[in-house]
Amino acid sequence: MPNVMRHLILLLSLSALAACQPSSAPGTTETGSPAGPGLTSLPSDIPKIEGGGTTVLPDSVKGKWTAVRLVVEDKTAHTVNEYVVPLRSRWVVPGTPLTVEVGEFLPDFTIQDSVFTSVSPDPENPAVKVRVYEADRALFDAWLFSMYPSVHPFTHPRYGLLLKEGVAAS
Repeated sequence: MPNVMRHLILLLSLSALAACQPSSAPGTTETGSPAGPGLTSLPSDIPKIEGGGTTVLPDSVKGKWTAVRLVVEDKTAHTVNEYVVPLRSRWVVPGTPLTVEVGEFLPDFTIQDSVFTSVSPDPENPAVKVRVYEADRALFDAWLFSMYPSVHPFTHPRYGLLLKEGVAAS
């Protein structure tokens, strides 16, 4: 698939993903539109994905990725640290009140109907499903994208969290 077409499908898929956020969620405007550059409203023909959809890991991806490299920013201390975190694990971010549940990694993320999957085993559009908690309060339950970090960002007054890349199995 030509890169232009793949990126168009990605942008439409990400718009659909962003549409499933409730209006009170971080990363949305007061009207519920996703925040971020160029995402002030969604086209009417982009379907909402109710219930978050289902993740399907294709056979071509299974076992190829074992972890992700996450970048954590402390906006108050002006520090940025990188961590390698295993997939399908619960991780306490050092020196913070945050806990991150790292789910599946999709190296070439796409949405097909209401299924999150990867169209190839290559890191063309890396994404990881995460849940972030502060103490026991859920703050974020969504996908982080390494190539498009502002599309569906984790927002917090003190901490930033980004996906840098997937870590391949050795």
